[in-house]
Amino acid sequence: MKKIIILFLLVSVVALGQATQKKINIVCAGNSLTSAVGTNTASLPYPAQLQRLLGPNFLVTNSGVAGQTTQNISTNYATQIGNYYNASTYADNILIVWEVRNDLVVNNASSTVVTTTQAYNNFVTLCNTADAQGWKIIVVTVLPSWAAQYKGNSTSTGYNNIDSDRLTVNASIVSNWASFSNALVDIGSNSNLGTLGQNAQAGYVYSSGTRPTKNTWYDDGTHLLNTGYGVIADKVSQAILKLL
Repeated sequence: MKKIIILFLLVSVVALGQATQKKINIVCAGNSLTSAVGTNTASLPYPAQLQRLLGPNFLVTNSGVAGQTTQNISTNYATQIGNYYNASTYADNILIVWEVRNDLVVNNASSTVVTTTQAYNNFVTLCNTADAQGWKIIVVTVLPSWAAQYKGNSTSTGYNNIDSDRLTVNASIVSNWASFSNALVDIGSNSNLGTLGQNAQAGYVYSSGTRPTKNTWYDDGTHLLNTGYGVIADKVSQAILKLL
């Protein structure tokens, strides 16, 4: 009888410990590649797949907003990032920052011109703001992307300029990430997603002045399908676990 009581107490203590264990807080900040505003992708954006991979001891929040630039995220920092931070409630607070694409493409399709240096500096400024609040930061490099117009050019020349600029910013991030973040996910160099013309089954982009036609494997020239977002989630989860 005593053994039964002791066993019951042990089980109760373990259950109580599991119930009161603090979760690890993960916030994913970015643009529509994070919020997954694509024709075929909204059901499984990478933060949702990340939650599945990490399990119940993690709380993953999708803070991505379609169409926003890095500067927009900084302007709306409190509501998109800052308000989610809580050192007493969570065992750890980790921020995933994946942008730059819109800082280049959206701004350079309008009257606002952002150079590669400015785009990189905007990204670093955002990360420094989060670091000052106490976040552990994982940065993600930029994938290839189609756009209707870039720096006044709507042909494949404009497209190639996008890719050249995103590679320039990626190189700066890869070289300097340790000075403004805690970990790097260099998805831009991933052979499945980050290289034009390779592994069409995984991705989304082709070097063309005409918007790619959606098919079974890719969406719209910018946004991934669930398989592509799964690659992002897998790489980000690995980076998170290494930080803990």
